[in-house]
Amino acid sequence: MKQRHISVLGLTVLTLTLTGCGSNDFRTDGMEEVRVSESDRFSSFQESDIVTFDEPEAIQVF
Repeated sequence: MKQRHISVLGLTVLTLTLTGCGSNDFRTDGMEEVRVSESDRFSSFQESDIVTFDEPEAIQVF
């Protein structure tokens, strides 16, 4: 019986987590550009950008 309670609790937590991640409410208002660069190592990025997206249609993709 205790195993059943743990399973139900686990499924409830999983459902709530996946529901929160399913939001499509992304706002791009005020964004002028998206710059993509390559990382050198963990938490270290190169100074030069590989590509810059500055068109509104391209920014919405991100």
